[in-house]
Amino acid sequence: MSNETLLLTENTFDTICAALDERRWHYEKDKEKFTLNCKANGRDLFMELDINCDMDKRIVMILSRLPFLVPAERREEMAMAISAVNFALGEGCFDYHYKTGTICFRMTSSYRGSVISRAVFDRMIMMSFATIDRYNDKLLLFGLGQLSLEELVHFIES
Repeated sequence: MSNETLLLTENTFDTICAALDERRWHYEKDKEKFTLNCKANGRDLFMELDINCDMDKRIVMILSRLPFLVPAERREEMAMAISAVNFALGEGCFDYHYKTGTICFRMTSSYRGSVISRAVFDRMIMMSFATIDRYNDKLLLFGLGQLSLEELVHFIES
């Protein structure tokens, strides 16, 4: 990796840390791997964000695994639900692993050629928390069979 890419990644990582410090959010960081982890309590479920500055791709990626697995008998239906949710999202997406029943929320932004500003990162993290908080309990209920696809779509469209 070039020195320029390393410097750009370090600057981006430092900007992200400064943005979190400014909000007085607690987080754990690994400066060598350019990773952070922060946690928050949502309205319904606990949320955890893993943030990574990927030097190879030159992107900041926020990943948040939802704290449940979709039961095997509901995994096919969950694929339709995730598709419906993702279609409605303007930023970020839910990734779904059909074989394991794992759902993650993912948001990325490129820092190729520039450092991500605090304002951009603030938007990324706030949109991530807001989106996860809006949908995590509904996806859990859907996965448990306590919410129909029709009810979920109605919620998405409301």
